[in-house]
Amino acid sequence: MFNQIHHPLVRNHILRTEYNAFQRAAAWQAKIFPPERLPNLKFAPHTSTVTTMTATITAPSPAPTSSPAEARPDSPGQEFNLLELTGPLTTEAMRFEEFVALSSRFPDLRMEQEPNGQITIMPPVLSGSGYRESEANGFVWQWNRQTKLGKTYSASTGIRLRDGSTKQADTAWIAKEKIAALDAAQLDDSFLPIEPDFIIEVRSKTDSLDKLKAKMTDAWIGNGVRLAWLIDPYEEQTWIYRANGSVEVVAGFAGKKLHGEDVLPGFELELDEFQLPG
Repeated sequence: MFNQIHHPLVRNHILRTEYNAFQRAAAWQAKIFPPERLPNLKFAPHTSTVTTMTATITAPSPAPTSSPAEARPDSPGQEFNLLELTGPLTTEAMRFEEFVALSSRFPDLRMEQEPNGQITIMPPVLSGSGYRESEANGFVWQWNRQTKLGKTYSASTGIRLRDGSTKQADTAWIAKEKIAALDAAQLDDSFLPIEPDFIIEVRSKTDSLDKLKAKMTDAWIGNGVRLAWLIDPYEEQTWIYRANGSVEVVAGFAGKKLHGEDVLPGFELELDEFQLPG
């Protein structure tokens, strides 16, 4: 729990972030730092297209641990920097168990963990992006409902990958052969502990295209995903990533379809559905 917030701009203006990523200063006070065990959250520098408001937040350090391997450099009264930005926030590294506790405490926040332990906290997407993400998931869900070849997962699903990262895809699909190897707890009470066979990422306004491309190769294909699509509605381009390392670019949306190949046999996605309005 925050002991104090020193900067008055947080009280007066935190509600004014362009994408309303964090809705109330009180939510930060009551939520982002668990009172019982505080992760070492220190926001990394980030370039913003709008004025950045900063606050210094004083909070208690985590409870001491008996394991030297788990010892942390936190000290009582450590100061943390809170940045008000248009895009994602990145914290310093924390252990996976701390990330699980943090994400469980705040399920309304979209968070991913990098292989180095850093946490990325992402703002909610705007309405158009939410619609296009839903369309992508709906097409895959409908195909899977008919074929019953696996399971489809939504954008809020945490996926624990081989490299130690935990990621989310706008749409993820896993073949039933892999699903059969998981027990009930893994299927219902944890992050998915296995890589998807297929994912879709739909770029939103706050997404860096370069970072999304890196996510496709490093996080998804690099961890065993067999087929991955990156759809960019703003440039009307699509990148198809395959397990053999090849990348195919599809230019334009009008009249174009993507095919599920041998990963999702018979599946087609109409790119017309992802065109921007007007």
